[in-house]
Amino acid sequence: MLGMPRVTPSKVVTGLLLTIFGFVAYKYVFGVKYEAKYEYSSYYKSLSKMSREDLKPKIVYRGTDREANISDLALVKTKKEREEMEKGYREVAYNVLVSRRIGEFRELPDTRHKTCLTKEYPTVLLTASVIVCFYNEHTETLFRTVESILRRSPEASLLEVILVNDGSEREIDRVEAKVKEPNWSKVRLLHSGGREGLIRARILGARNASGDVLVFLDSHIECNQEWLEPLLSRISESWSTVVVPIIDSIDPDIFTYKPSPLGTVQYSLTYIIQEVPINNKLS
Repeated sequence: MLGMPRVTPSKVVTGLLLTIFGFVAYKYVFGVKYEAKYEYSSYYKSLSKMSREDLKPKIVYRGTDREANISDLALVKTKKEREEMEKGYREVAYNVLVSRRIGEFRELPDTRHKTCLTKEYPTVLLTASVIVCFYNEHTETLFRTVESILRRSPEASLLEVILVNDGSEREIDRVEAKVKEPNWSKVRLLHSGGREGLIRARILGARNASGDVLVFLDSHIECNQEWLEPLLSRISESWSTVVVPIIDSIDPDIFTYKPSPLGTVQYSLTYIIQEVPINNKLS
């Protein structure tokens, strides 16, 4: 029985070289140009420009297969945005990514009781000095606080907004530049010179205030429609009156604005929460 001829690596290389040499010599001698049977280069060039929707990555909400809305303010798109969000939760306990995307001002739903629409207030009210103390507050959130005060307060009644910097280190240069803008002409910025604490910072603001009434607000709030008029009207009736508005809630994760239930303090100092009937709400 005859065996198969043995093929060594050297023979294979020699055969390939002879084939290549023969092809080049044939082309050189006879001037024959090799033409491919099919032209693929233009096809692949056009294919690279085509959009393959089925190959595009789809962004879904975490833990679900539901495709995310790209305009969702709470949608985390990059690693940098996730780091920004997580750092915000550690420092201020809310989603600073959403707050930054909202910006310095937004429209809010009118959550007042329906009887508030027919309520009339004196045309001449007391003047108010609104004091806002802040310590390393998220900058856009602080700006939105002040913007809501300026835009939703009666011009004649809002005498000034006093910002008290209680030893902040976060973007204080942006705050100083913002106070110099023309539309913030009623805003003053005071520096406590160090970390004094909320009460001492408020006392500093009160000592520098010029209004008839002192209004103290947090640095991460948004004032709604006609928030100041009812407070000043009640104080006008009696100087011994201390007023507190109904405080709505802002979701710390997605910043949705929701009406809060009514809270009342009984003579036993028990705080009772009462839901407002749905048919009495505006929204």
